Parts: sequence; C-alpha cells; structure tokens
Amino acid sequence: MFSKQKYLFIFPLVLAALYGCGFMPLKNSNIKTNFVITQDLPNSLKVKLLAIQNYEKSGALEVRINDYDFKKYEVYGGIAIRSLEGELKLKVNILISSKNGIIKNKDFLIMRRYKTNELNPFSQNETVEFLKNQMENDLIDQIMLEVNLIEM
Repeated sequence: MFSKQKYLFIFPLVLAALYGCGFMPLKNSNIKTNFVITQDLPNSLKVKLLAIQNYEKSGALEVRINDYDFKKYEVYGGIAIRSLEGELKLKVNILISSKNGIIKNKDFLIMRRYKTNELNPFSQNETVEFLKNQMENDLIDQIMLEVNLIEM
C-alpha cells in the first residue's frame, strides 16, 4: 500500500504537526492556588510567584515555600589558583495543603554547574545571575507540576 519512501516523508510531517500544536495539558490548570510568601524568599522569586495565572488569595490549595537556600560553591582542582568551575544549588521545601489538611510535603534541589575560566569577572557574575533566574523558573515549573498532579 505505502512504500518506504512515503513513510519517510509522512513520518516527519506527523511529528512536526504534533510538536507544533503545542498542546500542554499540565500547563493549563483550573485549580486556584494561594502561595504563602514569606520574608526569607528573594524578591525575584516573589514577583514570579505573584505573576502566575492561577494565583488567587482564596485559592483551593495553599502552597508554602519553606527553607529557601541558594548556595554557590567553587570547585578547585590541580595547582591552579583560580577555581575551575562553580556549582549553584537551590534547595527549597514546599508544603501543599488544602482545607482538609496537608496533601504533600516535598523537597526540591536544583543544581547547575558553570565554567569559571571567564576573563571578565562581570561576565561571570552575569552568568551566575542568569543561572539563578533559570533555576527559579525551573522551581516554579516543578511546583506547578506538583499542583497539577494533585488536581489529576
């Protein structure tokens, strides 16, 4: 019926159509979430949490972010005076609860490594800030995934 050449032509088209439609069922949630924002959270994360579409003060679920800990480690090796690479760790504990009680208590650890052999220290600081921003976005995505999994 179909020859091998037709399969080689149709298969990439089907994959492109599926990828291009952008259907993401876990991104669109109808459940309203209340984020408890504490004083130990940095302002950049507070702004990102308040910008979430499903944020509502009287939401069905309450998400509390505890123990925000961002650390930067320098990894030295050999006889070099400077560090060879750096490591960033973002560690938080989230507590998801509803009116009935605690639903989930989970720890998240996000880690990124970067090279520190930059000749420009300003560029290295910008790299650290960019990676921290990216880690916070990944954290919010993971939290929203957990909230959406509760809904399912």
